[in-house]
Amino acid sequence: EHEVARISNLEEELQRTKEHLQSTIEELETSNEELQSANEELVASNEELQSTNEELHSVNEELYTVNAEYQRKIEELSRLSSDMQNLLRSTEIGTVFLDRRLNIRRFTPAAAKTFNFLPRDIGRPISHIAHSIPLAEGEKLVDLVRQVLRSGRRLEREIRNSAGSPLLMRIQPYITERDTTEGAVLTFVDVSVVKEAEQAVRDSEARFRQLADNIDEVFWLRDARTYDFVFVSPAYETIWGRTRTTLYANAGEWTQAIHPDDRSRVIDELRAAERGAFDSTFRILRQDGSTRWIRDQGFPVYDDDGHMIRIAGIAEDVTDTKEVEGQLRKAKEELEARVTARTTELASVNEELKNSLQRERGQTERLRVLAEAAVAVSTGRTFDETLEIITARAREMAGARQATTNFVVDADWSRQRFATARAPGESDDERPTVQPDGTGIFAIICQSNQAVRVSREELTTHPLWKALSESPPWQPPEKNWLAVPLVGLDGKNLGLIQLTDKQAGEFNAEDEAILQQFARLAAAALEVRHARESLEHVVEQRTGELRRANNELRGQYDELRQFTDLASRDLQSPLDAIQSSGELLANALRDDLGDEAVASLHRIRTDAGRMRSLIDDLLSLTRVGSCELRRQRFSLHDCVDRAATELAEPIQSTGASITRDDLPVVSADPHLLEQVYKNLLGNALKFVETTPAIHVTAELVDGQWVYGVRDNGIGIAADQFDRAFQPFQHVHN
Repeated sequence: EHEVARISNLEEELQRTKEHLQSTIEELETSNEELQSANEELVASNEELQSTNEELHSVNEELYTVNAEYQRKIEELSRLSSDMQNLLRSTEIGTVFLDRRLNIRRFTPAAAKTFNFLPRDIGRPISHIAHSIPLAEGEKLVDLVRQVLRSGRRLEREIRNSAGSPLLMRIQPYITERDTTEGAVLTFVDVSVVKEAEQAVRDSEARFRQLADNIDEVFWLRDARTYDFVFVSPAYETIWGRTRTTLYANAGEWTQAIHPDDRSRVIDELRAAERGAFDSTFRILRQDGSTRWIRDQGFPVYDDDGHMIRIAGIAEDVTDTKEVEGQLRKAKEELEARVTARTTELASVNEELKNSLQRERGQTERLRVLAEAAVAVSTGRTFDETLEIITARAREMAGARQATTNFVVDADWSRQRFATARAPGESDDERPTVQPDGTGIFAIICQSNQAVRVSREELTTHPLWKALSESPPWQPPEKNWLAVPLVGLDGKNLGLIQLTDKQAGEFNAEDEAILQQFARLAAAALEVRHARESLEHVVEQRTGELRRANNELRGQYDELRQFTDLASRDLQSPLDAIQSSGELLANALRDDLGDEAVASLHRIRTDAGRMRSLIDDLLSLTRVGSCELRRQRFSLHDCVDRAATELAEPIQSTGASITRDDLPVVSADPHLLEQVYKNLLGNALKFVETTPAIHVTAELVDGQWVYGVRDNGIGIAADQFDRAFQPFQHVHN
């Protein structure tokens, strides 16, 4: 079974290899078509790029014109925005003018709207309407105005109007051109937007903090005057491998971490930030010695007066991007070099493409030959036929003048089997075959399972090849030599395929690769054929031995059956006479004999009955192998009942109990099956130490009934199972 399984595995491996070869052929044909279409697409793409360049030039000129128009529009919008802002400021700020006696002199429409002023309120003391301006507890508007008039300094308070909107109230002296105080000016500015903006700033700052703490990039702020860091996000510690605490304490650590080759350039770019934004890419040295690429983008932050107060920036780890860019740059340079070379040498490229196409076609043809060879190998009916097919196909595949395949099992080269194939026109006398013996140059191949491809000069000067000079007449190759190993599924060497003198050119790596693929197919096929041949030989020998043993046993069995039948019949007559005589004596002398004599006569009759039963059983045994089965349908319950009836006396004397399953109606020989149950029940009654408990079973397994008798006897030892059902055997526990 192991050999059969091995053969099956080898055949499956051979089939998978065939499918792999077929898919390889299809992929090569598809690749050839894709190369041709790709060449055409490159030419079309070049033309499209030229036209696109011209279109981009015209679009650039249009963009320049549009940009000038946009600039004029922006200036106009800026003037309009300034006018609008002035107008809004002049109308949204509520203003109340007071004289020296704190009477209302004038108010703006915004103030009238906010505090419901009427034109007749002009001239009234501010104290009359002070209740409409809510202040903090304990403060009075009149007192605040007088305080400003006395001190000459502006005073501010936050109040809320009747709608609950926050207002900023400013009280400041009314100064004339002569620098005299002629009253006070109260302004009320709606700061709802400012409050909302402040809250938005606080919310934005919280979000900024949260964002800065969680983004992968480093966000930083530096003081424009001292260049100290105001803020650095936590990502700095991950990317730089340094703490923010030391950076806050020593801002120079930032530049110290920059790679020495990039440091001066980066410092110049940072200084240039005073004139505008900067974008710099550089390397840093981490404390663990590793190097990372950083892209740092910064821009100045100005106050309302146009003074730069901060420098803000974002630094990100672009190591992966730089590596990809390097690869892309290298690929681009290689592509440009190839395009330049192809452009300047178009004629040679076309010739090379033709040669490449021819090589592709040649490779496709060789793969087709390999696929056909695999199919041909599988058609070999015998080992020798398969060996010859492999050798011929290997020679044709590589275009060699001669090929030899040597197959060996367990490295026993004295029993090797080989085949040789020569090109048409080659004779055996012109090129004798050197048969390997596992030594010399062939040991390199067979021991390492590696292919060897050499020229004539390399081969003839090799010290291991020179050892062959003591062999029978041989002739080295005229040009080159290629040999590949045959490797079994278990990795052991099975020999080699050697090719001599390629007819056109030199053996190349492609020839070697294809021959190695073919060698794997060949090794599998030869291993299958050899295993099958060995198995068939073993099976044939074993079958002959079994046939002879079976004939001998059949003759011995026939003689034994004839002897048993004859002996049984010869023994029946004396037993009948003994039993009849015993019965006559018992009946005739019943009154004259003593109890001991009567008991002896009873034992004679009983023993004679047992002997007759044994003879009947012996006759039944002889008929089992020779009689014809008489099948009929009957109830298994009736069969068990008949067997139990014949054993009524021992059942009664032992007090045995017999139970049974729901037994089926079966189709069998009732007489023989009854004999089986009788023997099994009798065995259960004999070999028991307690009251016999017998159970009869019947179970349907895989469409067949399995009959059984289970008892509580002493049982049969496991090593006695094989003898239990053999004739004339008595097993012991």
